[in-house]
Amino acid sequence: MKKCSFFYFSCIVLFWILLFSNKCFAGSQEWNNLDYDVTLNSDGSMDVVETWDIYASETNTLFKDFKIDYSKYSEITDVSVMEISPNRVEYEQIYEEQYHVDKGCFYAMKISSVPNTFEIAWNIGLDNTSGTKTYQITYRVKDVVKIYNDCTELYWMFLDTSNNVPADKVTGRVKLPKEVSDLEKLRVWGHGPLNANIEKVSKNEVKFECTKFPSETMFEIRVVTEENIYSQAINKRDISHLDAVLSEEEKWAEEANQKRARARALFTAIYIVLGGVIVFFFSKMIKYINAGKELDMKYKRHFEDLKYFRDIPNESTATPARAAYLYYLKTKNVNLSGVVSQLFSATMLDLALKKYIEFEPIDKKNFNIIIKNSDVTELTEDEKSFFSILKKAAQGSDIVTTKELLKYSKIHYESLHSLFERITDIAGVYHRKAKNYDSENQTAKCSCKIQEF
Repeated sequence: MKKCSFFYFSCIVLFWILLFSNKCFAGSQEWNNLDYDVTLNSDGSMDVVETWDIYASETNTLFKDFKIDYSKYSEITDVSVMEISPNRVEYEQIYEEQYHVDKGCFYAMKISSVPNTFEIAWNIGLDNTSGTKTYQITYRVKDVVKIYNDCTELYWMFLDTSNNVPADKVTGRVKLPKEVSDLEKLRVWGHGPLNANIEKVSKNEVKFECTKFPSETMFEIRVVTEENIYSQAINKRDISHLDAVLSEEEKWAEEANQKRARARALFTAIYIVLGGVIVFFFSKMIKYINAGKELDMKYKRHFEDLKYFRDIPNESTATPARAAYLYYLKTKNVNLSGVVSQLFSATMLDLALKKYIEFEPIDKKNFNIIIKNSDVTELTEDEKSFFSILKKAAQGSDIVTTKELLKYSKIHYESLHSLFERITDIAGVYHRKAKNYDSENQTAKCSCKIQEF
C-alpha cells in the first residue's frame, strides 16, 4: 500500500472536522503554562509577576480582569507588561480603554464597559495568524493581607469561573516577608480542581501546581500564619479569626473528599464494565476460532479458488470514492454523504501521491495546498470533481490555504453538497459497469474476482 505523511493526513482531517461542525475556533487562546511568582511584603501588599506562555489564534488583544472588591484589597498599582518571547519588548502604557489596543501598548485601569472591573489589556498582534508568545505582567495589590488577633491571612483568587482560557499547567510560588518561627504555624489551602496541589516548601515559601486546568474554573489559595510577620501592615482587625478559618476549611475538605470518593467509585464501575466487555469479547472470539477449526474440508476447498489482493488490483482507476462505494454496499441504500470529510481527506492524499498537489505547513493549524499539475485528463471523473473544488477556491492561483478553502466551502456549502452527491453517483455508475448489479433489489452481486475493477 502507498503511504503518506501522518502530519498531512491529520491536518486535512482536522480541517474538514472544523468545516462540518457548527463551532467557530477563531480567536482562541490556550496557556501552555501560566506561572505566578508572588512576594508578600511587610506592609501587607502583594507583588505579583505573571508569566503567560500562551498560544493564540486570530487575536489582537489579551485581557486580564480583576473584580474591584475593597473588602479584599484597596487598589492595584505599578502595572507593567513585557513580551519576553519571541522578542523582548517592553510595552508602553496608555490611559484609554480600547477593544483593540494599539500595537506595543497596554492599559491598566478601571473600565466602563464592565462594572466594578479593573482591567489590564495589551496588544499581541495576531489578528490574522496564530503563534505562541510569552509575556510577563507585573502588578502590586495593596492591603491584600488581613491581620487578626490570632493569625494573618492571605486569601486570593488567581482565576475565577469567568476565565475562558484553559491551561496545560498552572504553577506558582508565594514567598512570605520572613520565616515563621515554627513550620506548624504556617497553614496553606488551595481551592479549585481536585488534581491541584499546594504545599509548604519552607518556613516562608509556598508553592502550588495544577495540570490540565480547564476553562471556566476557579482557583484560589489561602495562606495563614499563627504569628504576625507583617511588621508594617495597617490592615488590622481587632478580632480572632483562626478557629473560623479551620472550621471552614475542614468543611470544604470533607466536601472535596466526598467528590474524590464519588469519582473513584465511578472509575471503578467503568473498569468493571470494561472488564466484562473484554471477557465477553474474548470468549466470543475463542468460540468463533474453535468453530472455524471444525469446518468441513469441502467448505475449505471453495476458498482455495479465491484470490487475495493486498491492494486494489487496478490502481490506476481505483479511487477513494469508489473504494468507499464498495465498502458501503453492505447497506441497501448506498449513501456516502455521511463520510464526506473522510472521502475528501483520502482523495487529497491520493492527489498528493499522484503529484497533482503538494502540502506546505504554515503553522500548527494551517497549511498551503499547492497545485502542481492542472492537466486532469488522466484523473477519474470523481477525482476531477474534487480537484475542481481546489481550483475554484484558489481563484486562478496555484496556491490555496486551508483558511481560504474553509471560507470558500462555507460560502458554497449547498453547491458542494450537491457535488458530493454527484460524486457518489459517479462512483456507483462506475461500479455498476464493472460488476453484475441487481437494480431491482438494490444489492450488489460482488464476486471475489475483482481484478476487472
